[in-house]
Amino acid sequence: PFLSPYMAAAGISATIVGWVAGVYGATQMILRIPLSIVGRMAGSHKLIIGAGLVVVSVSCILPMFSHSWILFFFMRALSGVASSTWISYTAYQLEGAGGEANRRMGFVIACNTGGICLSQIIGTLSYSYIGINGLFVIGAAGAGLAFLFLLATPFRKIKSSPSGTVAVAGTDPGGIAVNERGFSLRMFTEVLKNKHLWLCSILMSLANWVMFSTNFSFTGVFAQDVLGAKPFHFGVMAFMSQIASVAASLVMGRIGKRKLPEREILTVTLVGLGLYAGLTGFCSSIAVLVALQVLGGIMMSVPNVILFANVGRELSDKQQILSMGVFQSIYSIGMTAGPAVTGVFYDKTTSYPLTFLVLGGVALVASVIACALYRPAK
Repeated sequence: PFLSPYMAAAGISATIVGWVAGVYGATQMILRIPLSIVGRMAGSHKLIIGAGLVVVSVSCILPMFSHSWILFFFMRALSGVASSTWISYTAYQLEGAGGEANRRMGFVIACNTGGICLSQIIGTLSYSYIGINGLFVIGAAGAGLAFLFLLATPFRKIKSSPSGTVAVAGTDPGGIAVNERGFSLRMFTEVLKNKHLWLCSILMSLANWVMFSTNFSFTGVFAQDVLGAKPFHFGVMAFMSQIASVAASLVMGRIGKRKLPEREILTVTLVGLGLYAGLTGFCSSIAVLVALQVLGGIMMSVPNVILFANVGRELSDKQQILSMGVFQSIYSIGMTAGPAVTGVFYDKTTSYPLTFLVLGGVALVASVIACALYRPAK
């Protein structure tokens, strides 16, 4: 929440700010499918997760040498490389999940969002004292701590049985998660032919288009330019969004899958996401904008859980990491194009209300698609 306002205050144009925010998704869009293939061939989620933590630590160290927008650009690109390993976090949870998919994904997304929330608290309390370089140091240290936890964490072995079901075989001596290895073009083609996967991917891409153009980039810039917000306020806004997201993820995870009218929930929450985006540009006080972040956090988190849990429901367990690669690569388009297009649009119109209304319209398009095409599991 601090980077985009920091660049804007330094006189960097909204177009460049959008490029820096968007490259985070661009590297994920490029890498997630190849990384899912590597994961299938290597059969090790732990190695992929560990590599991601090393890269994110490097990405935090890089901009400490210079605050040029070019180094910020490469920092966010490397962050995207690290975030591409999210496919292993999620595929590992879904392998053998069956009816537990919603619960598992609700929990892992809540943990992920909780970590982001913790970072917002630390950043909000410390930014004024240690500056943005201090936050980079904390980020690198956090990745290092996560790497140590990873080394000490055993992963279960998952192998495909002859019947095609997944058997959990305990933990190998090195604590590395072992999935059935191997990759074939036919297997990948079967994944690409799955219409439900494409629908979930498009919906997630549109939702990310909105969220990464608002909460993760231009909401803070708007608050600074129009409402006179300070770094403390950026942290509070991000915290309110993330804490609401954690709560929503946990609630979704505790509700049994059979009890969820998924299409209706998707439609309503995407409409809510559009409402959140559209109202942002009309906020007249920081307090109202902070309160609005609760709505944004909930309305993004609920579709997140549903789409992640159900994207590969029509595919076998050995195809989960490939389906995650395709899904996350496609939804990265929204993470990339959203902030980039939004930055250019604002520079052309110089109207925050119009810019955020257009983003609200993107979410409404997603809600119409969900209502018309999404079908619950049989």
